[in-house]
Amino acid sequence: MIAATLFGGLGNQMFIYATVKALSLHYQVPMAFNLNHGFANDYKYHRKLELCKFNCQLPTAKWITFDYRGELNIKRISRRIGRNLLCPNYQFVIEEEPFHYEKRLFEFTNKNIFLEGYWQSPYYFENYSKDIRADFQLKVPLSKEVLEEIYALKATGKTLVMLGIRRYQEVEGRDICTYQLCDEEYYTKAITYIQERIPNALFVVFTQDKEWATTHLPKGAEFYFVKDKQDEYATVADMFLMTQCTHAIISNSTFYWWGAWLQCTTKNHIVIAPDSFINSDCVCKEWIILKRNSLC
Repeated sequence: MIAATLFGGLGNQMFIYATVKALSLHYQVPMAFNLNHGFANDYKYHRKLELCKFNCQLPTAKWITFDYRGELNIKRISRRIGRNLLCPNYQFVIEEEPFHYEKRLFEFTNKNIFLEGYWQSPYYFENYSKDIRADFQLKVPLSKEVLEEIYALKATGKTLVMLGIRRYQEVEGRDICTYQLCDEEYYTKAITYIQERIPNALFVVFTQDKEWATTHLPKGAEFYFVKDKQDEYATVADMFLMTQCTHAIISNSTFYWWGAWLQCTTKNHIVIAPDSFINSDCVCKEWIILKRNSLC
């Protein structure tokens, strides 16, 4: 069995799930998740499980996934010895820093594995992308307002280009350099690259910092800022809206990464990404990497 704890925002949840699913298919064994502790302990951001809104399979296994009272101490010991203390036949695998694609995950002789980490690389699931895409189909209905927004965008007749701007403004009291923000020049270069190849581009902007975006995005391009959504389906609705675009410009955000990856890929599909993801192997090989100027 391949097991892991789900945690973080939707983008991180998707990377963990995709890696576990790929390993489950590779080793031909079941998978299991701890669906509770990764969110119960998220006191700062109060993030919730979002994968239940997709066609994901989310089986649980209490002891294997440390889903029990007082699990943290047992987990610390398991992490130290490299074995699940309560299920000693399970290997405990921690993602190595600096984060990168780890081929070793597909080379274990022991098919019972507990994963701990983010696993933010498409190379973990590149051979199972069809299965992953099927699991990440929405199973909850979209609101009338969201459907109308999608219809209105497509009715423009323009080529829709997703533009994901992450500013990490919700992070307080920490060195913002840790998050390696994309600067104004990065977005300007990316937008210019698209405009030179797609004259009728409409840039569909996704951001939590509209004030920064309206001030710093270049003149001479046409932008549409997606409507704010407040209900429990807001995050997955925006994810779906991103997939309805033809091309993408993303910042170093796993949420926007998945919005670009889940787009219906064509031969001329363009995705522009920065060189500043936490995992050095996060960007797909067919994507265009633009160097981000250091802000620190």
